[in-house]
Amino acid sequence: MVYQCQTGNGKPLTSGQAAQLATLLANNKAAVFYHCQPFHFGQPATFVDGHWHWRQTVPGDYEAIVEVAADGSTNKVIVNLLNSALMGVP
Repeated sequence: MVYQCQTGNGKPLTSGQAAQLATLLANNKAAVFYHCQPFHFGQPATFVDGHWHWRQTVPGDYEAIVEVAADGSTNKVIVNLLNSALMGVP
């Protein structure tokens, strides 16, 4: 899935817009693979080398790493279930 999200006036996304888009993308991917949507809006996105980067680890040991271009086009969405959850470690 690729989502386009621009500000409507040709300007790049803000940190808040990029974080909101990243949260949506991460939850959509988690829903497909893990049947849940554990990520929440609030973690800021940072702008590095022309892309927005967003990362969040949540209870249950789900981790999302999302990279979004300045214009809102998606470059990468990774959702992992970390080892401690697989091993039954609280």
